[in-house]
This record gives sequence, structure tokens and C-alpha cells, in this order.
Amino acid sequence: MLGSRPVRNQVLEWKRKDNKVLIVFRRKQSKSIGFLSKIFHIPEKKVVELDSLGARVWQMCDGQHTVEKMIEALVAENKLEYKEAEVALVQFLKTLAQKRMIAFQVPTQRPRKFESAEDK
Repeated sequence: MLGSRPVRNQVLEWKRKDNKVLIVFRRKQSKSIGFLSKIFHIPEKKVVELDSLGARVWQMCDGQHTVEKMIEALVAENKLEYKEAEVALVQFLKTLAQKRMIAFQVPTQRPRKFESAEDK
């Protein structure tokens, strides 16, 4: 997991506001959902606000930073112990993934070619 690279869901809209990040979830559009939303008063959008630390993590979820590099950045910027930052970050990233806000790019490894006795 430490070598994976979190990447934001491209469907989500988000913007910076001061040192926070606002993420907008829009309701899917269909006739049945539109009808039900009128009955049950389902809003067209939901906004999630991340505090400054969450915003920093969100900005690093760009497909360029590995989880390990993110931990190192949080340790350096917030004077945290490595293990403390690792546990908190991994849990936060799991929550973001469960809510489909991010996904993980996992580095691919080329299959090794095994030499048989005949190849030698």
C-alpha cells in the first residue's frame, strides 16, 4: 500500500477555500431520482469540507505522490511521529476510497522471466 499512488475521482468538483477544500457531490440525474428527490427532499448536491490537514492530503492525491511520500510530507510539515502519521493517513485514505472520492494506482511489475535448465 505504501507504494501505491492515490488519485482523486475526476468526476468530483472541488475547490480551495482559504486553507480548506470543498468537495461537491452532485446527485445523479434521472426521471426516477428526480421524482423521488421531490418527495423525500433530496438535495441536488452535497458539499464536504476538509480541514487544512485533510486539504493537504487531498491535494497530494494527484497520482504523483506515493502513500509513503505523503506520510513523509505530513511528518515533516506537522511534526508528527512516522507511525502516528502512517496510521492516520492510511485510515483517512481508506475512508476516502470507501466513499469513492479516490482510487489507488498500484505500480505494475513486469513478470520475471524464469530460466529453465534448458535455457542455461
